[in-house]
Amino acid sequence: MGGHFAVPLFIPNFVQYEGELTLMLSTPDIKFDTKQSHKIMKLRNVILGSLLGVFALGATANAQIGFIVRGGYQAANITGSSFDTKIAHGARAGVAADINVYDGGMSRISIQPGVDFAMKGYKVGEIKKDDKIGASSTTNLYYVDIPVLANFAFDLGNDLGVFVNAGPYLGVGVGGKTTMEGKFFGFDGKSDKDIKPFDQDNGFLNRLDWGAQVGAGVEYNRFQVGVGTQFGIGDIRNDNWKKANEDKAIRNSNFFVTVGYRF
Repeated sequence: MGGHFAVPLFIPNFVQYEGELTLMLSTPDIKFDTKQSHKIMKLRNVILGSLLGVFALGATANAQIGFIVRGGYQAANITGSSFDTKIAHGARAGVAADINVYDGGMSRISIQPGVDFAMKGYKVGEIKKDDKIGASSTTNLYYVDIPVLANFAFDLGNDLGVFVNAGPYLGVGVGGKTTMEGKFFGFDGKSDKDIKPFDQDNGFLNRLDWGAQVGAGVEYNRFQVGVGTQFGIGDIRNDNWKKANEDKAIRNSNFFVTVGYRF
């Protein structure tokens, strides 16, 4: 037997009650902090200025500049939550410049500023088939990531090579949604309206994400297969989350596998 219930926009809050994960709905007073918009503008200008500086340096040094197109799978979660969060599955795709700054024949160093569309997020709770009562939420977050990586490539011969890279990244949240589901003695329900995590009035996350990215891979005849991970450093909670929950800093954490081609 199926049912349907409506859930207004709220901050999703799960609590432990007698050993069971219980969904609590809270609607705190919400105020929009305009400081976040100013931070986004300032960081955007810093990133754009840095990218222009990298390209100018490459042009001044008469460096070879190539481009990489890549895409693949991404597993995402958050760290720092008091709840048992689970992996959200998504995709990652983007492009990067490959600015050669050193070429020693069998080894090469380049700077790789890039732009990636990245699906991040997390899950809380799980409803099993035999459960009488349960609740869960899935938060899908869509970011534009701007990594600037130092890449070290090594030629193994016969068009085969390996590479490792590392550097900072800046992410800007451009969209997303949180979907709530519940089960109560045979009645299954889903929220009528998805929560928008970055919404100025009812959201619970800051748009800005920043941290460190590391990766490695194999290249054959310019085709690349790589793995990488991002360690979020910036706290992605906004004031709404901080008021509704005693969690400490919440950070994104991602692992990805991509395939690409270097032009």
